[in-house]
Amino acid sequence: MSTAQQSSASRNAESVDPSPMSAAIGLAMAGAIGFALTGCGSSGGGDAPPSAPEEPLGPAISVQSVTILATTDSATALSITGTDDASGRNASSPNGTSHQTSFALGSQLPSDPGRTGRALHLGFDLDDGDSPHHLDCIINPPHDQVVDSDPVRFKARRHLVERSGLGASWDEIEAAMGVSHAEAVDALLAGLRQTHHQGAPYFLGEPILSWRERGRLSQQARDDLQDNINDWSRDLRRWWHQEMLLTPSPLTERLVLFWHGVWTSSLSGTPYPHLMYVQNQTLRQWGTVNFAELARRLPKDPAMILYLDSDSNVKGRPNENFARELLELFSLGEGQDYDEADIPEIARCFTGYGLDDHFNYRFKTSDHDDGEKTVFGQTGHFTGDDVIEMVLAKRRCAEYICEQLFDEFISGPRDNTLIGDMTDLLHPSYDLVPVLRMLFTSNAFTNTAGYGTRMKSPVELVIGTFRRVELDWSYDDSPWTILWRTGSCDQDIFYPPNVRGWPRGTDWVDAKNFLTRRKQAKHLGWYLENRLPPHLADGLQDLLLSINPVGSIDTRSLKFHYRTLLLDPAYQVN
Repeated sequence: MSTAQQSSASRNAESVDPSPMSAAIGLAMAGAIGFALTGCGSSGGGDAPPSAPEEPLGPAISVQSVTILATTDSATALSITGTDDASGRNASSPNGTSHQTSFALGSQLPSDPGRTGRALHLGFDLDDGDSPHHLDCIINPPHDQVVDSDPVRFKARRHLVERSGLGASWDEIEAAMGVSHAEAVDALLAGLRQTHHQGAPYFLGEPILSWRERGRLSQQARDDLQDNINDWSRDLRRWWHQEMLLTPSPLTERLVLFWHGVWTSSLSGTPYPHLMYVQNQTLRQWGTVNFAELARRLPKDPAMILYLDSDSNVKGRPNENFARELLELFSLGEGQDYDEADIPEIARCFTGYGLDDHFNYRFKTSDHDDGEKTVFGQTGHFTGDDVIEMVLAKRRCAEYICEQLFDEFISGPRDNTLIGDMTDLLHPSYDLVPVLRMLFTSNAFTNTAGYGTRMKSPVELVIGTFRRVELDWSYDDSPWTILWRTGSCDQDIFYPPNVRGWPRGTDWVDAKNFLTRRKQAKHLGWYLENRLPPHLADGLQDLLLSINPVGSIDTRSLKFHYRTLLLDPAYQVN
């Protein structure tokens, strides 16, 4: 049998040396499953070097049947016998050269183990009356077999999935292994979302009262409303945790978290969490597509206006908070391509950018200074909108954003050549997808020397731990209690520490914080170790660690193996 080919629905395959008979095996599927082939040599079987896996299907799939198509050099009858089908059967076209038959799982063959089940080995004997041939099919091949099929490719795809997302599950890695690196990057970018995956938070339908309306309530009603607001704020954080956990596009939520740490705002001082939800969705809608559109909207975002006191920025009494952060942290970088004198002038441009009584954006004409201002050497009756366009026109703005993206996804010193190329691509359109493609396909990103050199953020550490085990989490208190552990590691979402946002890289870790992170890893291990699907036992270290472990790993059982891997310092990096 010359080749053992797989259908395009499979993840991992092995081929064999040519011989007078060839067979193709197809799987009738309703979902994604691992799949490997061996055997079919002229001597009745054999080993062969693995071939690259073909295109995978999505994650909710089951195998319904196996179809074998065999081709012979001359017309002959062919009998095909499958596992648990000892009587055998004649294939179609008994006097031809093309022979096909199907076996149903659950009747002629064992039942599909499901995507999280153990490997299912199926054997098929093909007999043309001259010499027997054997074909082995593995559904859900052991993960270590997937790794061993192409270790270099596996590590490269794991690195891509891990660095660009929130942890790396077997499904995500194997899907990326099925295509080239560039195609895997394209798939990640094609999957970017501008809306959240789950439904909106339940409390959005609750009315937002003005301070005056709240003042008319009884004391008990005001207390009850504040209790509700506290609950809604807590549940908004749970909601985003769940979005990170369940999203089919982890890169989307990484970008939302990234922008949350660049253009920062906080639930602290925000009278209603509705406002932070709106900002969160703005980051998702435009922070995955176009920075210019994001920059045009955030100065008018109610949560941003409250966070930086823009509502008190009025004609005759300018407040410089937003103007300063716009230049130093949001667009150019401290001291880069502007003069200190630009800041008070820009503050004047943004006067009148305020809120109505129900915390909606409102441009207040009476509060706006419509006099002449001089900004970046230009003089005119500028508004804040004009300033944003002037900032976007600067190449330095695009360069600053590319520097931030580099620091987010790549560790180590900045590659100024790459950042320059990214800047040329970003400016002046500010389309983000081509820039992300350049970043993820660059040598700086793919270089194996960079594996395991970047410290995970607490969100990546905790959410990634949950996503790897591929469990279907329901919205209840048990997993979400664990997710609060991100706050204990100093990344409490919707509460950035200051206007500079979250740390990056090694800034996440000091002597005290490292012990806290290790403690949280221990608690995560205790919580998850009894819920682990059996299929994770194979290749567990390859799944969890980007680099070799620092300490000794206990492999006596899946539970101990998992726990010691989580506690190893190598688990803290990607």
